[in-house]
Amino acid sequence: MMRVGAVRWTTLLCSSFLFFSVGCPTEEPGPKEICDNFEDDDGDDLIDCLDDDCDSECVDEICDNQLDDDDDGDIDCLDTDCDGQCLEVCTDARDNDGDGAIDCLDADCIGSCSEMCGDLVDNDGNGLTDCDDPVCEASCDADGDGYDSVELGGDDCDDDDIDTHPGALEVCDFRDNDCDSAVDDFDDDTVGLLPWYPDSDRDGAGLRDAEPSHMLCEGFPGIAGTNDDCDDTDDTIHPGAPEVCGDGVDQDCNGSDVPC
Repeated sequence: MMRVGAVRWTTLLCSSFLFFSVGCPTEEPGPKEICDNFEDDDGDDLIDCLDDDCDSECVDEICDNQLDDDDDGDIDCLDTDCDGQCLEVCTDARDNDGDGAIDCLDADCIGSCSEMCGDLVDNDGNGLTDCDDPVCEASCDADGDGYDSVELGGDDCDDDDIDTHPGALEVCDFRDNDCDSAVDDFDDDTVGLLPWYPDSDRDGAGLRDAEPSHMLCEGFPGIAGTNDDCDDTDDTIHPGAPEVCGDGVDQDCNGSDVPC
């Protein structure tokens, strides 16, 4: 009983942090994090220098000593910690020198890259930028009409059609042939407009022998593409209308009634 009581008293003293009078049992130390083996040695889900236990052993990456100082597997300028401190590497998709431009978009890479034909940078360093560079001809003027694509800084609004470019004839085809943002009837330059005649009864035939009232690509209700309606006040009378025999009316406008 005395032994049990002593154990209980010792437990009470230990829980009260009174270590000076009674020896307290100590816990066995757990595994220690090894800071350069790419493993989570102490089971806290943090590896190597990402673990606070390694603060005294790990240092920031030094960007010019050819060593992996922070043990993350990347050396010097290959380490993202060095971005902004290194010369631009033109093939790693990173902004190594911290100037906001990456790889071949960085002026530091001029002469080290192929021309990219649309980035406003002289990538190959020959003094010619984008569509001014002959190597970009096939990309900039795909249809070979002598005008560069608007997507690459030119003024050809359809670089897949050799007949579409500034200065081309605007025709009635529902397209902006001359790249002035106006199409067909809305373009003052359109050629091939058709005559349209008054069609008061809206039967699809205009008044016989009338002069054109409009020159357009497309008509609209109230005008017609022909001027052969012998009575433009009656929509049952026009070329091609059914003829009623013996009524004294020339429904089909052929010049006579049909006898019964």
